[in-house]
Amino acid sequence: MNKNGFTLVEVLIVVAIIGILAAIALPSYTAYIQQSNRVDAQIALSEMAQTFERNYARQGDYPTALPSITTPTSYNFSLSVDTATDTYTLTATPQGSQANDDCGTLSINQAGITSADETHCWR
Repeated sequence: MNKNGFTLVEVLIVVAIIGILAAIALPSYTAYIQQSNRVDAQIALSEMAQTFERNYARQGDYPTALPSITTPTSYNFSLSVDTATDTYTLTATPQGSQANDDCGTLSINQAGITSADETHCWR
């Protein structure tokens, strides 16, 4: 007698193998996406800082509003300007799935000093 098809045991073994592979691959994929989003936020902060410095070179003061550049949606961007001391701090706060990132809030100031919740986050 010739039987075609798969047995229940064979199907369960394949499902178990797929589950194990997914359990290994998903955390790596999530970490890669978070790192990619973090780099996008760092680029956006650097572009904003360059815009601020160009404005300071031309007009002698820093803008009081964020420049209109394309920013990633995984971060919320904010600005703190002190016109009395000619300083500013640009901040990117993670939101959504990026909120689980160990690096947390990223920032850059007028001196080009970068900071994050972890020391390895700005490269």
